[in-house]
Amino acid sequence: MLLQKRTEILIEGDFAVFRRLAEKIAEDSKVKGTCGPETTLVMMPVMDTVEMAPFYLVEVLITECAVEVDGTSGFGFVIGDEPERALCLAIIEAALNSGHSLVPEIERALSEQEKAILAKRRREYNIIARTKVDFETREG
Repeated sequence: MLLQKRTEILIEGDFAVFRRLAEKIAEDSKVKGTCGPETTLVMMPVMDTVEMAPFYLVEVLITECAVEVDGTSGFGFVIGDEPERALCLAIIEAALNSGHSLVPEIERALSEQEKAILAKRRREYNIIARTKVDFETREG
């Protein structure tokens, strides 16, 4: 699974699922915090479609955290002030990077959460699609 896709699922998925996984990892591994969790402001870049150059639209508050699980690094960040979520994401990422014994369970959870996220998006899309107005006119 691509890192970007994995990160998206970890951020958008059911946090309770990932909290339980992070707790299981912490029970049988040495988890050491190396940074945070702490909040910070980051600039959000956007591409100017006319000049094809990036510019910074706004500052965004994020919570970031870095940990080591059995000596392997992991990093987690989320938009907003969510230190527990950032910590859990960092622990899970470190476990995945280290080849932890819970990797198969983590991958199953990621797959299940991905399906749930896609189903939610389809439901939202269908609700929005019902509100669209058809402006096609008949010409005589």
